This record gives sequence, C-alpha cells and structure tokens, in this order.
Amino acid sequence: MSFTGKRKTQADFVQQADLSQISLGAIHLKGISIAGVNTHLSIPELKCCFDVGYSHPSLASHKSYFITHAHMDHAAGIPYLISNKALNKLTDFCFYMPVNMKAPLDRIMKEWALLEGHDYKWNFQGICPGDEVILSAEYKVRAVKSFHRVQSQAYSLYRTKKQLKAEYQGLGSKEIVALKKQGERIEEEVEHLLLTVSGDTKIEFLTQNPEVLSSEYLVLECTYASDVKSVESCREWGHIHLEEILKILPQFSGRNIILKHFSRRHSLQEVLGILDQRLGKESEDREKLLVLPF
Repeated sequence: MSFTGKRKTQADFVQQADLSQISLGAIHLKGISIAGVNTHLSIPELKCCFDVGYSHPSLASHKSYFITHAHMDHAAGIPYLISNKALNKLTDFCFYMPVNMKAPLDRIMKEWALLEGHDYKWNFQGICPGDEVILSAEYKVRAVKSFHRVQSQAYSLYRTKKQLKAEYQGLGSKEIVALKKQGERIEEEVEHLLLTVSGDTKIEFLTQNPEVLSSEYLVLECTYASDVKSVESCREWGHIHLEEILKILPQFSGRNIILKHFSRRHSLQEVLGILDQRLGKESEDREKLLVLPF
C-alpha cells in the first residue's frame, strides 16, 4: 500500500493478517499482541522488532529490538532470543529499552549464562524519550514517553524522503532539468512519521504526545472495549479503554489506528461488533480503526 489512497478496511487488514503481515507501503509489520500473553511486532525489511514477549524464530535474524517495558508478555523472549542467536553465531544486534531495564537484564543474562554453562554475548542499551536510533539512511526510530505502571516508552518510526523545495513545485520537467544542470539544489529532505507503536500505556500517551496523532499508522494498546472493565479500573492498571480512544479519535490525522493488546476476556468478533455499533459500520471514523487479529 502506498502512502496515498484509501484507508484499509478491516477486511483488507484481516486478509493480510492471514499472511501474518500488514502493508505499510514499502515495508510490512508482522506480529501478535494479546494482553498478558505475548506482544511482538516486527518489520522484516528493516530487521527491527518492537517487544519480544516470545522469541518467535522469525525474529532471530533481526538486528534492532525496541522494548517498551519490563513486563514479561513484552520482554520475556529476550533471553531465549539471545540463546538462539548464540546457536547461530549472530552477534550484530542490540536491544534498546528504558534505562531502568538495562542493569537488571544484564544480571539476569549473567545468571542464565552460568546456569547453562554458555558464554552468551548481548548488547543492551538504555535510551530515553527523545533519543533516536538510525536504522538506515531512510529510516530511524525515536523513543516517546508513555505512561504505564512501570517505566515505559513507545517508539515512532520516521522515514526521510526527498521532495522538491516549495519554490520549485509546479515547474515543468524541462525547467527542473535545466535547474539541475545549473547546479541548483532543488530538493530537500522531509521527515515523515510513518508508524508509532505503543507498549502498555494510559491515554496520556496521546494527550501529552500530540505529534503521535499525526502518525500515518498508529499501533495502539486497547486492553478493554466494553464494560467488562470500567475506564477507571483500566486506568488503575495503566491501560487504555476503547471509550477513551473514541473521545480522542477526531484529533487523529493519520490513516489508520490499529488497536492491539486486547484482554482475553474479549474475542476479535466481539471487538469488531462493538466498533461497528459505536461508530457505524460504513462511517469514516470506523474505517480509521482497525484491530490487530488475536
């Protein structure tokens, strides 16, 4: 899917999810997210992953892992993944994480290495909101503050694109060629906020980071979608309720919000039915909201 055109519908999304991937233009997002069980979302083309609640074999070839927080359903796959890399003699990789996670995980891996009698190698780097990691000349990831029961952060993926400077837009191809021959610098680099992936967080993640609402694609936790849990109870545990998302939806200027991390108290069909009922099956707002199949 290109950066222009109609939003995906849920039917489009599910068809792609059956192939374990979601198209984001030139790259794809693959993974799963179920509250209390497992979250991992990877971009194979960039060899990066957001959270590793479980070390799926497809993640072993990646190089950059961005961990949102220390809860096991988001981070328990780290030791196994390091072991898997050791078996395959893979050493060029790094786990980026909230600063408070680094020292405890170093201790855990040292103890695990002693238990297994293996000389493991790993690279943990604590980063703070605002810090950036360069993936390639075209893509970079920036940490964003989030609000959970423990220290946490989300991650935004930026794509740098070249475009004509404003003063040259509208010129014909012959004029453009002539300017290039004269040595004029007619292009400039522009950052495009392609994707933001939240970990577990309260709705303050959106209200205090308004730039996130301009993400082309926003992968956002939504643990509860009905009165099986109240908004207050949801907030007490550091999560987002669908009611809170519906209130802020008019401020979203991107293409799609992809809801993830639903409680096992919900089923996929139940959540889709709730969205259809609350927003209208054919409405523009309904088209904005997709659900990561679970």
